Amino acid sequence: MFGVGKFLGGISADGSRAARASHQSYSRIAPRGLRRRSCFVVDDDEQTRRVITAVIDGLGAVSTEMASGDELTTALDRFMPTLVFMDINLRDSDAVETFRGLAARKYAGAVQLVSGQHPQLVAAVHAIGLKNHLTMLPPIEKPFAVSAIRDIAKSQFEADEHGVLTEDLAVDLDLALQKGWIELWYQPKIDLRRRRLAGLSASPRVRHPDYGIVLPSEFMKRASRPSTRRLIEYMIVSVLREWQQLRQIGSAPKTAIHISVDALAKLDIAKMLRELQPTQSDWPGFVFELTEDHAVRDFEIIRETAAQLMIYGVSFSLDEFGAGYSSLNLLKEFMVSEVSLSTTIAADCAKSNQSFLMCQSLVNLAHSANALTTGKAVEDQEALAALYKTGCDIAQGPVLCRPMPVPELLTYLRVKAQTQRRIMSGGSVAPAVNSLTS
Repeated sequence: MFGVGKFLGGISADGSRAARASHQSYSRIAPRGLRRRSCFVVDDDEQTRRVITAVIDGLGAVSTEMASGDELTTALDRFMPTLVFMDINLRDSDAVETFRGLAARKYAGAVQLVSGQHPQLVAAVHAIGLKNHLTMLPPIEKPFAVSAIRDIAKSQFEADEHGVLTEDLAVDLDLALQKGWIELWYQPKIDLRRRRLAGLSASPRVRHPDYGIVLPSEFMKRASRPSTRRLIEYMIVSVLREWQQLRQIGSAPKTAIHISVDALAKLDIAKMLRELQPTQSDWPGFVFELTEDHAVRDFEIIRETAAQLMIYGVSFSLDEFGAGYSSLNLLKEFMVSEVSLSTTIAADCAKSNQSFLMCQSLVNLAHSANALTTGKAVEDQEALAALYKTGCDIAQGPVLCRPMPVPELLTYLRVKAQTQRRIMSGGSVAPAVNSLTS
């Protein structure tokens, strides 16, 4: 029987190679600037924190939740975010005290007050922030519109890309694997017609001792091909293990992971699956996602491997379908079971008639090859409704559910299972798209 260690070969037991290569990333050094595309959400109301965090996740950025000013100032000793969302009343503290901590650390990012207090009081607190030489954005009242949070975060992150004070994180992937900092987060995929779970999409996160949660966009920047292969090995083994936990609560969803052509060509995935895949009859297998242009370019390289993996319950999905090479011939030759619509086209589906028609055309093309279609990164109800009208089968994104670690996923699936039982016992299931987000 193979274990995780066998498939993560090449990293020494004490992690000395990785540690030597990235001593700087493990040391607790004082940050030199702002961490790109990051924010702190400081509010003693958990629901408010979760809503803002979901918006930040949907923008492909990282957020850290906290309930008190003390937590904020402690976190600032590790790294400084681009943006801080903050209520006036905090657990065991308040915004005025927190401003002093920010000023003492010469915080150079932006502060966004979000409060339900009287506007005059909020204005007075806002003025104190300015007096402490902080960059104070115009306050937002509670209850707030989600679109307002999104617009503010987008604006700050775009400015962040050109800021002279920002710094990149140096998080070494090999060291993260060796130290056990890698974990999988899962985002539910929702069947738009049946209004139920259609599967999961797994992606890695680093839970860094200094930086908190680090997204792939940061730790994959400098990752070598061997490191990326080791990560994919880890992900496959983790999904196989964690699926057993999901099954214990009565859920057995099929999980999709993004895989590189290099990993398909060089890893012995068939051997891994023979040794490790569950023996239960309800094991649904994997979905391996390949970017469309990579699949086209390297089709001959992976044709044989892809056919072999299908023996073990692996199906394939083309990601960013419609970005360039879409054809019925490709779908049929590659025996694709699913395609993910180009995120650029799907994002404009509700805004542009041309994008809507293009989405509809891509959906029809996929259906003609008996492939399902998925719309990713769906941010709002309008985009969700537009995708539904095109005939798109599946959706995922912050409007439905954000990515979450396994403990949170287990709670989510238990609640959804109870809701589904109530729906089914109540009679017919109406295809109302807006009920999917409830």
